[in-house]
Amino acid sequence: MNRFAYHGTNKENALKIIQNGFRSDTYFAQHLEDALEFGGSWVFQVWFKNIPKNWQFLNKRRIKPSRINRLTQYRPIVRIGTQQHLTRKVDSKTESKNLDGIPLKIITKEDGTK
Repeated sequence: MNRFAYHGTNKENALKIIQNGFRSDTYFAQHLEDALEFGGSWVFQVWFKNIPKNWQFLNKRRIKPSRINRLTQYRPIVRIGTQQHLTRKVDSKTESKNLDGIPLKIITKEDGTK
């Protein structure tokens, strides 16, 4: 069965991954929520032919940037209840566009360089 898995990280690492891909021995999660909670607010969606049934798995092979399907930055601004990771809200027009993913070709560093 063809599936997507998720990898959450920070902005600095996300920019490196876009350029170089994922190194071997990188963790991926089956669910977006787990990638956000354990990895960070910059979440990659990557296609895998087969995904183990565990909630997370260790990918043993390098993944080229061309295999990355989507990168989305999530920013939790509303947290309700005792489990803070359960509620996330989009707070701007720009961020709402990110729900469909940021096209990789327009991701730039803070100084404006690609």
